[in-house]
Amino acid sequence: MTKPHAFGCKRISLENGFYELFNRANVHLVDVNKTPVIEVTPKGIMTVEKEWEFDIVVCATGYDAVTGGLLAMEVVGKNNESLREYWNDGVKTYHGIGVSGFPNMYVGRE
Repeated sequence: MTKPHAFGCKRISLENGFYELFNRANVHLVDVNKTPVIEVTPKGIMTVEKEWEFDIVVCATGYDAVTGGLLAMEVVGKNNESLREYWNDGVKTYHGIGVSGFPNMYVGRE
């Protein structure tokens, strides 16, 4: 497989089998909140549970590229409802640009 660019130079594509990957027998998800990491070892990572041996480590940090910055601003709309409350059940926009109840707030790309 020819890689289109060097790792870390572009955002990693998650839409091509990303979730199916977790069903593979050689893949394990480790909740580091329940089993904290003690140290990185020559063979892998030692948690309070055991030493996990591996060739590759993927760190999922919970990065929110879509709404994270908008929610961090703590925007409040004309009905005194926060954007976080308004989007509690999912993001709702008009054509991906305007948000009902939040006049003069436009979601755009640079």
